[in-house]
Amino acid sequence: MSLSWTVGMDEMLFYGGIIGAGCILAAAVLYLCISRIQLSKLNAQLNEEYGKREKK
Repeated sequence: MSLSWTVGMDEMLFYGGIIGAGCILAAAVLYLCISRIQLSKLNAQLNEEYGKREKK
């Protein structure tokens, strides 16, 4: 008696979708972190060149 390690197409699509969604979520978090860092650097540079913004 041998165990069959084959995976059906439906299981491959299911687990592949979960892995794909996880990768997309990780990429989105990474993108948001990088953009937040770049925004803070840009604001620091603009404050240095033009001074702080005056709030109305």
